[in-house]
Amino acid sequence: MAFWRSRTVAQNPLLAALHLAMLGTGIGALLQGAAAFGWGEEIGALHVSAIAGVGGMILAVMSRATLAQTGRPLVAPRPVALAYALLPFAALARWSAASFAEAYGPGTLAAAALWCLAFALFALSYAPAFGGRANP
Repeated sequence: MAFWRSRTVAQNPLLAALHLAMLGTGIGALLQGAAAFGWGEEIGALHVSAIAGVGGMILAVMSRATLAQTGRPLVAPRPVALAYALLPFAALARWSAASFAEAYGPGTLAAAALWCLAFALFALSYAPAFGGRANP
């Protein structure tokens, strides 16, 4: 990621989301390695890769592709930019749920709520595009 100029894309949420998702994948991989040495839980690390990495990449690519395919400007709506930020918090909540027994219930519920909120923000923001309406 050092060669991706991640600092220069911070002002563009569509690009920053891709970098954030790749970072989530890398952090998940590091946590899986740590779990192999007994530091943390492997399932928590897997959820970090899945939620922050895969989920983040899916959200980023869906939003960019929807804008491009419908002729809209490549600018993420504010609710979608918020959605990008929610997924790492969902991953953190799920990792905490796996790593700390007392956090299992609240952490799992928080992760699920954040995940659902992120994708709901995306769906609501892009509903006009999904409805077949041309660029306003």
